[in-house]
Amino acid sequence: MNACTLASFFPPNSLPSPDNNSPALTAVQALSLYLAAHRYDRTCTWAPYIRVLPIEFHDHPLNIVLTYRSSPENFPKELGPRYAALLSAPPTFLSLLYEATERCEHDIGAVTAYLARHADLFGLHGKVDVREIVWGWLNVNTRQVWMPLNLSKRDNITLAPIFDMCNHTAGSGGELKLSPAKRFVDLHVSYPLRKHDEVYIQYGPHSNAKLLVEYGFILPSRDCRIWEACVADLVSTMFEAEGKRGKEMLACLEQHGYLCRDFALHFQPEPAAPSYGLIVALRLLHSASTSEDYAGWFQVLWNGQFSERYPAADAHVSRSIYDLCTFLIERAEDALDALRHISGFNGQDVKALWQEELTVALAVETNLRSGLIEFD
Repeated sequence: MNACTLASFFPPNSLPSPDNNSPALTAVQALSLYLAAHRYDRTCTWAPYIRVLPIEFHDHPLNIVLTYRSSPENFPKELGPRYAALLSAPPTFLSLLYEATERCEHDIGAVTAYLARHADLFGLHGKVDVREIVWGWLNVNTRQVWMPLNLSKRDNITLAPIFDMCNHTAGSGGELKLSPAKRFVDLHVSYPLRKHDEVYIQYGPHSNAKLLVEYGFILPSRDCRIWEACVADLVSTMFEAEGKRGKEMLACLEQHGYLCRDFALHFQPEPAAPSYGLIVALRLLHSASTSEDYAGWFQVLWNGQFSERYPAADAHVSRSIYDLCTFLIERAEDALDALRHISGFNGQDVKALWQEELTVALAVETNLRSGLIEFD
């Protein structure tokens, strides 16, 4: 089920196509609307597939937040502990959660506006319960797979029955491929399978924070290959303290491809260390003067001449990274202490995220003190 296979069910030019660069709906919006409109329709073309989709997303973080935002006064009391636990999660997770929430709310608005213009569509009389749109959207968001449909990057997605029941693996998983005639899809696995083996796919090279936001679960720490502690908020504050100069430097970093969201500490590959983007940002902060020619500064960096040109800067960079680690360690320990009273499912995943952040910060701090981290 994708924008191509659903096009005939919608008015002309509504859905993305190779010949339509300005569709009324994106693929995600169209799929979400179709699922919402036909959730209880046993006669529609896709009824056998829709009937086996998840019935609800009761504990999914996105569903919890969207439920609260839609009607705080009617928010189910039994969801209160889960909502409170989510709000106490690391800033990295909360940033991703609010970003996904806004994405969903944007799509809900687009679908609602579209229905108002097409009141006769699917017999809905121009309206559909927002909770049904959220249900459809969460199914699309958690089950979509990429497929080359000759559409824009965001619209090259499909829902693939059976294939989308595969669980996630951090390692090498199966891959969905179109047959040469593009009439069928095949699941290709790059390793030997025995009878009764479970087939996994990789949803993407995601951290546990990303997996929890988008899919509603985390991997056991031993199975997750991406451990990181994002420090974008902390580093932004450091630049903002420099006033106009700091804003200019942040803009310059972004112009050269060093995005604030990529400023992080990484546990792997060993040794645990700051991301290169974070090192570049801190080097700029501790070496560039108010009259600095930023273009020239980056040429010095890229030519491998930074340490020669600014011999004292890296000591300040090391101090800043050490201070970041200290702050992260204290923050994580305080958060874990505050979450001790939360038991069961409500907060276990949140505790795991804090524990990962603590582990990363401790490892980077140790490596920094041991001289295992090189900036060049």
